[in-house]
Amino acid sequence: MSTRPLTAPSVGLAVGLALALSALAPGCADTEGCQKFAEHLADVIAKEQADTKISAESRDKLIKNTAETCVADKLPPEAVECGIKAETSEAIKACDKLLEAK
Repeated sequence: MSTRPLTAPSVGLAVGLALALSALAPGCADTEGCQKFAEHLADVIAKEQADTKISAESRDKLIKNTAETCVADKLPPEAVECGIKAETSEAIKACDKLLEAK
C-alpha cells in the first residue's frame, strides 16, 4: 500500500471538525491541550480511513493547522477534552452539541 496525502474528504472532515469546535463560545484552551486534541484528531481520521495510508507530511500539516485553529479560537477546555476523549469523528463533532446543552 503506498503512502498518499490526506484525501479531499478527510481534509474536509478535519476542517469541519475543527470548525464545529471553534463555533463554541470562546474560552481559554491552552497550547498543550490543543496540540493533544490535534494529534488525537489525526489519529481518529487515520483509523477511520485505514485503507488510506496518510503521509507523515499530511498528518503533520493537519495537526499544525488544527492546533493553531484551536488556540487562535480559544476553544473552551471542555470542548478540547471532549474531543480528546472521543473515539470517532462523529463523537468529536458531537462535542459542540454537548456543550451547547449546558
